[in-house]
Amino acid sequence: MEKEKTGIEGLDRVLHGGLFRKTLIMVLGPPGCGKSTFCRQFLYEGLSEGEPAILVTTNESPSRIKESMMEKHWDVSNVRGHLTFVDGYSWRLPETNGSSPDTIVMENLKSLNELNLVIKEAMAKANMDKQPGRLVIDSLSDILLFSDEDSVFKFVQLLSAHIKGSMVSALFVVEDGLHTPQQISTLEYIADGVIEMKVEKSRRYLRIKRMVNTAHPLQWIPYDIKDGISMRVSDKFDGIH
Repeated sequence: MEKEKTGIEGLDRVLHGGLFRKTLIMVLGPPGCGKSTFCRQFLYEGLSEGEPAILVTTNESPSRIKESMMEKHWDVSNVRGHLTFVDGYSWRLPETNGSSPDTIVMENLKSLNELNLVIKEAMAKANMDKQPGRLVIDSLSDILLFSDEDSVFKFVQLLSAHIKGSMVSALFVVEDGLHTPQQISTLEYIADGVIEMKVEKSRRYLRIKRMVNTAHPLQWIPYDIKDGISMRVSDKFDGIH
């Protein structure tokens, strides 16, 4: 299987080139550690290379996400790839400004069959079964709040199976501290890999907890957030500088 660069040079070095296609990776961490930045940087890397991308957003509007990405100099309107939003956020607002051609608006987050179908249709429209593409769900935690856990686990399993029949590299975000250890363990089991992030003593750290078919270090690696995430690692991964 070929790999996709994450857009974070140090992480790509640790992963020996990036994330495998046809995999679903869990991004776990507390609020404020940079999970959404990580995911958007990953999407922008693909878009810049001409790959189509899908962002399922549950905690922020598509327009605000575009503004946030522009603030980091990630202009999604000026790339070769096309970004499609699946808007699972705006239904909670009393009024919306309507959708745009690049946005599919969900009526709620309770119908996971509908969400699964919408994602599949968006992937098919972008021809992701034959060409590389990227998918992000930010975040699965919101979906767990609106649906029972068994339905969510089934949804993730079905999504994982569909991704394995495509050319997609996919991430889903989970808020650490919001769910039971059993729920986290189940999601880790379903995922093909786990990237864990944390904040400790005013510094941010990242580690690869598990990654399919990849030899990787297990230590926590510090990173910074300015115009995106940056991290530096040694060539042999045994010394961080």
